[in-house]
Amino acid sequence: MSMDRNILYKKIESRLKTVKNADFDVDLILYLIRAVVFHNPTKNCVIRGAKDNWVGLPKSKSLFFAGKDKGFPIGNLTSQLFGNIYLNDLDCFVKYKLGFKYYGRYVDDFLSFIRIRNILNPSFRYCGNI
Repeated sequence: MSMDRNILYKKIESRLKTVKNADFDVDLILYLIRAVVFHNPTKNCVIRGAKDNWVGLPKSKSLFFAGKDKGFPIGNLTSQLFGNIYLNDLDCFVKYKLGFKYYGRYVDDFLSFIRIRNILNPSFRYCGNI
């Protein structure tokens, strides 16, 4: 819900603008991507189900409360792809700058394993041996 659509689009645009001798119309693809990225699914939407289903839903989990040009619909295939593009820089940082060998991420969930105990925060509690 907090992904910035402007940052995402600029990442995609800068990458596509570097394609040389493309066998597709880069400007058309960028036009279509812009339409998808900046589409606001909260406008003119039809809400199905009972209002009671929304009781207790944190505002941070609803596009109705996301900031301007923020967030994507949870579960959309494009949202998953955009999340992976958006956080690619994080992957590169963790793998190549921090040197994490055992790291994986899908959209906004990630995991990492380390073998050296003393790298962990001393207050971190864990079960068993690493």
